[in-house]
Amino acid sequence: MTQHPPRAGGRPLRKPADRQTAATPSIATVARLAKVSNATVSRVMNGHFQKVSEETKNRVLAIVKQVDYSPSRAGSALRSGRSQIVALLIPDRNNHYNLAIAASLERALYARGKIMVLCNTDENPAMQDEMLREMRSQLACGIVLLGAVRSNGLRQAIDTGEPIVLVNRRIRGGGACPFVGVDNLRAAAEIADLFARHHLSEVTVIHGPLSSSATSARVRGFSRRFLKLDPAHRIDYHPLENFSKEAGYRVASKILKGTPRPKAIFCTSDEIAYGLARACWEEGVRPGVDVMVSAFDGSPLNEFLTPWLNTVRVDYEAYGPAIVELLMPYWDESLAPGSLERLIPYRPGWVET
Repeated sequence: MTQHPPRAGGRPLRKPADRQTAATPSIATVARLAKVSNATVSRVMNGHFQKVSEETKNRVLAIVKQVDYSPSRAGSALRSGRSQIVALLIPDRNNHYNLAIAASLERALYARGKIMVLCNTDENPAMQDEMLREMRSQLACGIVLLGAVRSNGLRQAIDTGEPIVLVNRRIRGGGACPFVGVDNLRAAAEIADLFARHHLSEVTVIHGPLSSSATSARVRGFSRRFLKLDPAHRIDYHPLENFSKEAGYRVASKILKGTPRPKAIFCTSDEIAYGLARACWEEGVRPGVDVMVSAFDGSPLNEFLTPWLNTVRVDYEAYGPAIVELLMPYWDESLAPGSLERLIPYRPGWVET
């Protein structure tokens, strides 16, 4: 009997045992067991349920689970020219409201058999264009820009009809492009009404760059209503270099050190209001008591950390389904595009006394 040479330690080497590998189930396997065509299985796996009955869909999905079938994404992408990847480009990975929208979109995409990839642009046009090119090379079946900035690459992508959805910010001169967002003009006007009901005639506005269509609309909506209510009302504007809480903190610190201190402040986002809150605490100012503060977005952190913040609460859970609805015509040619705009509901996040 032949002995294998011993290895260090004195034990003989053993040949690895032969293993039998079970055949990987194919689309044909699923089709045969479900008694449908390969095309029907493909439609179900890609979320195209319009041409498939509910009974057939459930039968195919049951077989898929039974045999643990996983379609070849690479092969499908090469055949169709699109993968199952949807990219979400956000401007700030530290913004909790952006992350809440991202979670909503990921859930909605998962229900359609899609995979979300999260990318951060840092408000940088060159980085945004690089990510657009990379997602194109990955054959992404959709690109969602939450807080897009103007760039040559984005303009070209929109003009050539790529599967793009803009969220919260429109691109001026960018042509027709699916959009999901809020009626910022109307919502900001309601904040002006709130201040007026509290007999506040002078208000400080701390806002991000007006290059953002959302910020611009919020400032315009607030200002028009507040001055229309009484032309004698005064508004003191303080622009920021970006949309971060750090920028809000720096500007708010200067404002609160001045005299007289403002009695009412409107921040165009919750993130800016968080920076203001820190400045208030450092200056011994009690937000919600010594100064009335309103903001925008309704971050999920607010009810725990800033109960004093009068914010416009936007239904972030509604974003995912709305975005997917606008992407569906790109995935299924039988669907008519319809309206290219979806407005997300909001509600006042304050209690009248």
